[in-house]
Amino acid sequence: MSQQFQAAREKKPGNFHRDFNAAIRNQWIAVDSDGSNFYLTNTGYDAVHNGFKGDSEQER
Repeated sequence: MSQQFQAAREKKPGNFHRDFNAAIRNQWIAVDSDGSNFYLTNTGYDAVHNGFKGDSEQER
């Protein structure tokens, strides 16, 4: 995952595990059927598209 942040020239979040687990809990991302990759769900797409408006701070 760190390589993807580097490739995008983005800084890795300070607490990546917390943020990643929150994204799963909020159903913004999910694991694929073979368990090796994650993907953005429709719920996640909507959250991104709407700038995460309406999501409380504790959900992030």
